[in-house]
Amino acid sequence: MSKSLLPNDHLLIAIGNPEFQAHRLRLQGFCERLYENGFHGNALRLIETYNDYALTCQKVSAALAADPSIQGIYMANHSVSGCAEAVRNAGICGRICIISHDLTIETQRLLQQGEIDFTIAQNLYQQSYRALIVLQEYLQKHIIPQQEIPLIDIICAENIIGRI
Repeated sequence: MSKSLLPNDHLLIAIGNPEFQAHRLRLQGFCERLYENGFHGNALRLIETYNDYALTCQKVSAALAADPSIQGIYMANHSVSGCAEAVRNAGICGRICIISHDLTIETQRLLQQGEIDFTIAQNLYQQSYRALIVLQEYLQKHIIPQQEIPLIDIICAENIIGRI
């Protein structure tokens, strides 16, 4: 996001449920990186959407109406299509940078149509498979697992071919 916007630009951050550690960690990592790049907390607005399409559309629409200077939206949840609808309804498609998570059929469509700019994809199959291998090695061979950093991809319309 910091590559697409200026430090004084206003950002909307949508998380699903703050009780989920994954959502809190996404929010924390995103904000830490923004702050490292000179962004200010007073330019960030946070909404909770509980991964609900209608609620996401409603809250994003309300945020855009309350602050027309929002230049970017970070979707740390699964209701990306609700966000895209709100942006479409506001008539600002292509004027606002949207970053989401997970490469689903819906995010693929939104990327290809230019309604979102990037999605952060995790190879869930590989992560699940690797977890089973680590467990097997520990139980059968008593090999203590090493901390691994999961691989992620940043996908845009230009590099999506062959990803799904």
